[in-house]
Amino acid sequence: MGIKACSEELHLTNATPTLTEVVNLVSLGEPTYTRTSNDSTNQTDGCIERLTPALLQISAFPFTYEYTPGDADDVLVRELMTSAAIRAFEIRVDDGTGTGGQMKVTGTGWLSSLDPSGGEVGPGGLRRSTAEFQVTGVTTVSAVP
Repeated sequence: MGIKACSEELHLTNATPTLTEVVNLVSLGEPTYTRTSNDSTNQTDGCIERLTPALLQISAFPFTYEYTPGDADDVLVRELMTSAAIRAFEIRVDDGTGTGGQMKVTGTGWLSSLDPSGGEVGPGGLRRSTAEFQVTGVTTVSAVP
């Protein structure tokens, strides 16, 4: 087996509303947030650019995991890809305080890409796969109690 993610967790849902941890998570990227702007500049206003905040765009986040074909992680991720359904997710990462605390990001989205071609990385047919989860709607960031 490869090196696992130390302080990161990814939880996804399948056809049930229960969050299930991707146990053999290797790496996880957090979603990024970008706010677009509206331009209300006009020529009679001294030609000074006037921008106001507009839509908030939330990126997809990548993750890499290891699996044995047919194990729980493999079934969970492949079901997400084939269902094309919007599902809940939860990411847990170190809160950056140095105390071992965690923060979590929750929201919904869908699996937008899956590349199971990482090849065999261990005995017994263990493989590595990369995927990307596209966030849609509002996310919530909070401390993990």
